[in-house]
Amino acid sequence: MIFTCNFANWKKIPVPVVPIAVCRYLPKGLDIASYPPLFPPEDLLKVYKNGQVNDGFFKEAYTKQVLNKLDVSKVVMDLYNVYSGLGSVVLLCYESSDKFCHRHLIRDWLISHGMTSQEFAVKRALKNPLGLLRKYHD
Repeated sequence: MIFTCNFANWKKIPVPVVPIAVCRYLPKGLDIASYPPLFPPEDLLKVYKNGQVNDGFFKEAYTKQVLNKLDVSKVVMDLYNVYSGLGSVVLLCYESSDKFCHRHLIRDWLISHGMTSQEFAVKRALKNPLGLLRKYHD
C-alpha cells in the first residue's frame, strides 16, 4: 500500500510504514528519505505559493512536467525496493488532507495506473457539552 499524508499526521497511520518526502524541503529536524522525481518543479511551486496560478493550473502543469514524464512502474519499484522493507510507504508533504496538494495528484496518478493508494486523514475531534472528545464525521 502506498499511503499519502501530511507531516503532522503520518505517525498516526496504524500500520508500519516507511516515510518518504515528496516535497523539496523537510520540516526542521526531520531526517527521512526523499523521492526527488516527484518533487514539484521549483518555478511552478514558487508561482503557486505566490498566488500567481490556481489549483487547476498547478494540476495541469505538474501532470505535464512531472507525472507524464515518469514510468509509474519504475516509481513504484523505487519506492518499494529502494526505500521500503516493510511493504508500505507513506508519501509526505505539508498540506492538510482537506487542502489541495500535489501528493493528491500523485495518489490519483497511482490509482489511475492500477496501484493501491489512499490518503490517510485524521478526523478532528469535537468536544460535546460535557467536555468529552468525540470523533468528527464529515
